[in-house]
Amino acid sequence: ILPLIVLLNLDELNKYKFIFSGLSKYHYVVLEYIGINRQQIIDVNKYQLIKINKQLIHPLCSIPVGFVSFDIISQFKLFLESKTIRSKHKKRIFISRSKSSTRKISNENEVMVELACLGFESYILEDMNELDKINLFVNAEIVIGTFGGGISNILFSKDINVIEIFPEKYAGHNYFQLANYLKFKYSYIVGKNVVDNQDDKNTNISININELINILKVYI
Repeated sequence: ILPLIVLLNLDELNKYKFIFSGLSKYHYVVLEYIGINRQQIIDVNKYQLIKINKQLIHPLCSIPVGFVSFDIISQFKLFLESKTIRSKHKKRIFISRSKSSTRKISNENEVMVELACLGFESYILEDMNELDKINLFVNAEIVIGTFGGGISNILFSKDINVIEIFPEKYAGHNYFQLANYLKFKYSYIVGKNVVDNQDDKNTNISININELINILKVYI
């Protein structure tokens, strides 16, 4: 829903009220980053009824990212660029899930030995504050990570290359679509499930290091 704000008068963004449901701290930081302060936000629960005089944007809360038009995404990127200061030092990011209970990379240490030689650093996003996450992706040129919400931060990137990691029996499309809309290069790698009887989506996996390095050769 966030890119839909370009349908409003962006020069008068502070005049609007925004209704959301179940916002996290991260959501508040992102909204403040683009110029929407807390006084403009009405956070309601999903069963709460409210009366409004005029609705300017339909929420579309349940529609996947791929259904937002390319033109709207492009306009939103231009809007973000007007608010973003980028560093000349580009980051190569590996999103670690070492502190997560699911979707861990079982051979992450071995993977990072190889990636470190190529200038990658490992980041546990759960240990970072919200603004630091945004700034990390603002200055990123490559991100590697198991599918998950952390990859959505590519919205703040410029010309980033995305490599998404999937388990054997699951593949999502949201971040491929987002990368495609943003005109970023996208690749994926399928890992090997560590335990066959685990949840197909959330199982821990190992990845073939040589296969990953071969994909990276396209970008480096």
